[in-house]
Amino acid sequence: MNDAFDREWQLTELLGPDQLARIGEALSALCGSTIAIADAGGSICWGVAPESPHRVAVIIELEPIGWLLGTSAEAATLNAAAGLMQLLLHAQARFHMAADLHVRAMTEDFETLRLEHARLLESEGRYKALAEQLEARVKKQVAQLEERQQMLYEAEKLASVGQLAAGIAHEINNPLGFVRSNLTTSQRYLQQFGELKS
Repeated sequence: MNDAFDREWQLTELLGPDQLARIGEALSALCGSTIAIADAGGSICWGVAPESPHRVAVIIELEPIGWLLGTSAEAATLNAAAGLMQLLLHAQARFHMAADLHVRAMTEDFETLRLEHARLLESEGRYKALAEQLEARVKKQVAQLEERQQMLYEAEKLASVGQLAAGIAHEINNPLGFVRSNLTTSQRYLQQFGELKS
């Protein structure tokens, strides 16, 4: 739970010196005489305490937060002034609690946003690294594909050259075979002609 809801307020925390002066002057005007405002320990925060003052507690959350000091002749008026001051201090305490709550909520929201931003930056970094890895792998695979395509192209060229060479060899071998075959036959004929001469 919020600390501002459990804390014991001090008079000077809720009212600054200017506010105490304005409130003291207004209460003195309402009471028709000079009064003084003291904190819970009895130290004067505003005004001058009369001799043998009548003290009326200003209470918030069941504990005195301060005292109004005046003469005993104006006790009833002093009690009413203390009641007004209690209402004012109660409103100030609520204002401080609401302000503290607002500041804490804003701080928590900011911290949540900061953490979310940090997570997004971290996630973005991971995605960038992953994208770079994927791009490197794609480049590597494209290079391998191009290399293999070049090898296939070279193999096709070699196969074409081989077929051409085989075709040329076949075209050369056929006439050579014909010539060889006919040479053998010619030699036989020449032998037979030679035998006929003798």
